[in-house]
Amino acid sequence: ERLKTHITELSRFGKNPEGGVSRLGFSAEDQSARDWLLDKMRAVGLEVWTDQAANLHGRRQGREPELPLVLFGSHIDSVPQGGIFDGTLGSLGALEVLQTLQEEGTQTRHSMEMIVWADEEGVHFGQGLFGSRAATSGPKRGELDLVGKDGLSLSEWLELYGQNPKETDRAILKPEWV
Repeated sequence: ERLKTHITELSRFGKNPEGGVSRLGFSAEDQSARDWLLDKMRAVGLEVWTDQAANLHGRRQGREPELPLVLFGSHIDSVPQGGIFDGTLGSLGALEVLQTLQEEGTQTRHSMEMIVWADEEGVHFGQGLFGSRAATSGPKRGELDLVGKDGLSLSEWLELYGQNPKETDRAILKPEWV
């Protein structure tokens, strides 16, 4: 029931009058949805941060933190007039698992981390899988300079999301789990 409520609440961001959502990655609707989700992640007691590719992370420490990390999740951006479950179900499902473990007082051996990939659909800049690609191999050459219909570059959107791509010489550093 809680998962259903979360999906319904998240669908408000970019809601289309005819149904579904239009919540493109790196948009005002996406930014509002991310803020909403970060609040939910913090409320569960997760260690929360945003990496340099604007991927959201929420970690729950395990009993043996030296063991490999269990990473799971998805994305919350959509295609224009997309469904409310695509990506969202994987992201909010991960939150539900971590919240249930917390409520039940269950401690796992491995640390568990939900991730919400940034701009996986790729509609805004025509690239797709930005967050997961940045985490595994970094952005494509020149990708941070791409400009959307809104007149802003990907680099400028990353700055709006609280990142500073100039600090990393316009390269996105891979997180520790790669």
